[in-house]
Amino acid sequence: MKNSFVAAAVSVLSSEAIAEGPSWTYASIGFVAGDSSNEDVDDGSHSGHSFNASAQISDTFHARIDYADVDLTESDFTEGHTIAFGVHSALTDNTDLVFEFVRTSYNFSGDDGYDGYGLNVGLKSMFTDKLELSAGVSFRDLELDTNFNGSKERHITTYFGGQYFVNENMGVGIDYSEFDVQTTDDFGSIGIFNVYVRWSLGGAL
Repeated sequence: MKNSFVAAAVSVLSSEAIAEGPSWTYASIGFVAGDSSNEDVDDGSHSGHSFNASAQISDTFHARIDYADVDLTESDFTEGHTIAFGVHSALTDNTDLVFEFVRTSYNFSGDDGYDGYGLNVGLKSMFTDKLELSAGVSFRDLELDTNFNGSKERHITTYFGGQYFVNENMGVGIDYSEFDVQTTDDFGSIGIFNVYVRWSLGGAL
């Protein structure tokens, strides 16, 4: 289970007349906490830190990097990153349809780790002038370098979250991701919260 926690981490609705769409240029730092339905591995609970940054390249393209380090036990940890290249297409003045191609790489204490590729599909919306919402689904195919389970693994993740803007550029938010880990063993699901502070810079660089 430890090699499945924090594989990605996270894209809804439109509302009445909002002048601007969601921000795609930002940086954030946060606290990560999660729990597994399979408590036979470690104690089922994990915590750590996250860093996220995104840059809007043009009116429709963006690039993003997510980093996390997570304590699995007192002596066991994982750290890694996800790099995403995405397309965001406006459905309304304040809501974007999002497609992202991603590459994920994570290492664990010892020699274990995994690398893989995937796709995110979701929606991101300025629900009001102070509230940004997001939701979607993520797919990952991973190659494992570990003795913990088989050599391949697939993650299917649903995610949703919201950010409240304290002012034009600074916001606080929370995201939740529910991982379905598909392996030859029954690992169950993993739920992850990410609570963060974000600095948004608006549109394209």
